[in-house]
Amino acid sequence: LVPRADVLAPNLWEFARLVAADISALQTAEAVAKEARSRGGRWLISSIPSPKGIGVLYVDPEVALFAETTRIAGRIPNGTGDMLTLRFAGGLVSGLNVEDALADAVGATHAVIDKTVQWQGAELNLAACSDLLVKPPRAMARKLS
Repeated sequence: LVPRADVLAPNLWEFARLVAADISALQTAEAVAKEARSRGGRWLISSIPSPKGIGVLYVDPEVALFAETTRIAGRIPNGTGDMLTLRFAGGLVSGLNVEDALADAVGATHAVIDKTVQWQGAELNLAACSDLLVKPPRAMARKLS
């Protein structure tokens, strides 16, 4: 299935396993982008450590974009990667460019995770966070060299 995917969306641990890389060498967005570019294709890689806390990297043959947020303390609920991927794909399908789709997806996902952790939920509480999904805070996406 991997060769047929339009975009691969692993977290950092899954990415390291997919490409048989040492995860200890993938501790910056730049290092992950370099590895992803060497593999080709389009990638949306989450859970990358960053100075601000944690981030998401989008890489394709033309661009590498990184959006980061603060790390949320507490038990992170299930479904965060699914939400991120669906929100990103939805943004692209709705006509957003890649940078805006990434900023929207990361901001919305972070906001919903934060609320769900406050409520001590085991699963993302999307219904109770509908206001955050309609008008989410946006993360800042920046280009990597």
